[in-house]
Amino acid sequence: MLVVFGTRVFKKKLGHSRELIHCENCKYSTHWEYLRRRNWLALYYIPLIPLPSKEVFCCPECGFGVQVDQGNQHKILPMINFKE
Repeated sequence: MLVVFGTRVFKKKLGHSRELIHCENCKYSTHWEYLRRRNWLALYYIPLIPLPSKEVFCCPECGFGVQVDQGNQHKILPMINFKE
């Protein structure tokens, strides 16, 4: 019997930057996205068990960015327009 399990990532866009930000990775200047990423354990490609989520501020072109946590949220959150 074949058992297929793994993880899946779901992203939810929470907002975007108020001004253009230059990405050091891809060299584009774009409005960065503020996302919540959540990994799920999946069985037969069906997500079953949620794992802890992470909030990230990243370039929409290449995905390069930073994780938003207690240490840097006071710098990042004022730069974001939140979706309503």
